[in-house]
Amino acid sequence: MNTSPIGLLRPYGNAQDAAPHPQRVARPIGRFSYRALFVLAALFALSTSTEAATPLHLFSWDSYIDPEVVAEFEREFDAQLVIEVFDSDSQRDVHLTNRDGRGYDLIVVDGTQLNRYASRGWLAPVDGLDIANRQYVDKRWATAVPGAERYGTAYFWGTLGIAWREDLWPQGFTSWKQFLNPSPALNGGLIMTSHARELVGIALKAAGASANVDDPSIIDAAGTHLINQTASVGYYGYFDLDETAPLVQGSAIAAMMYNGDALVLRTHNPKIRYEVPEEGGLLWIDFMTLSAFSSQPELAADFINFLNRPIIAARQAQYLQYASPNTGATELLPTSFLSNEDIYPKDAVIAKSEFLQPLSTQSQRRVNVIGAQLMAHQR
Repeated sequence: MNTSPIGLLRPYGNAQDAAPHPQRVARPIGRFSYRALFVLAALFALSTSTEAATPLHLFSWDSYIDPEVVAEFEREFDAQLVIEVFDSDSQRDVHLTNRDGRGYDLIVVDGTQLNRYASRGWLAPVDGLDIANRQYVDKRWATAVPGAERYGTAYFWGTLGIAWREDLWPQGFTSWKQFLNPSPALNGGLIMTSHARELVGIALKAAGASANVDDPSIIDAAGTHLINQTASVGYYGYFDLDETAPLVQGSAIAAMMYNGDALVLRTHNPKIRYEVPEEGGLLWIDFMTLSAFSSQPELAADFINFLNRPIIAARQAQYLQYASPNTGATELLPTSFLSNEDIYPKDAVIAKSEFLQPLSTQSQRRVNVIGAQLMAHQR
């Protein structure tokens, strides 16, 4: 697991960003590479920036925006986008709790926490700001979370499913049940995320229940299935999306994975496949939100508007290999991209999949206990 401090500045324009396949970690709980280089580059960029440039502070996943898009925004608006990164939803939550939500102009927030952030007074409404390009955001995703249209603008969405090496496991995976009750031949060959809510969610799906069951006894039963799977799990966590990744190297056979991340790994090894199991997967959606403590709310609104220009949104989608909620971008994206079901799953797949919803305190406590038990197995 990553142990680096929160708030690592993410510089742009370095050698890594210029590589043919830049490391795009759209929703990882993974580790960063070249940290020292990033910090030095960031300090150099800060020391050489012009005084006229207005800083705009964004708290986001690592590599969650095309660096060329950043450069265009900075030139057009005479701004300097200062990006600090988090490497898990929970790490972001703890960091913002410690700072009472302060320190940023914009925050990337997942759908499960949007209303919690708003209720704590950390987010400012965006529905009254001059962000004309929000008209392009598909209502299906703009309203995927209650209150989202008031406090956020849908940024990207996708699925959580199973990725595997087809040469190492030709039969593949069609269900979560297979994944939780794997063949002995897979012992130690699976990688699971370390996000307890996601783990319990897929175990509930495997049992034919909703991922959002709010019953501690049913959650405990799902936890038992996860505990029984531990012998097959190499580790719980995420990894760099480069040629060193276990799926690329073959030291792992299959992994719970976000769809875009699987596609990035496929650029390093074409034998990697991705599937949303027949029970349905987990859906996720990220929102670009305005901090209630922003010192540059108008510039922040300009940034959101800029990202939602159809041409910019289309470029972003292709850079990250994730589905854009921007209908204008959809009209510009190539057919090969739009027809890729790993990026844009069929409606039938979406219908069987679920966004994770908040649980009662008692149920969430059970989920946390299960997560701790699973992590203890890899110590």
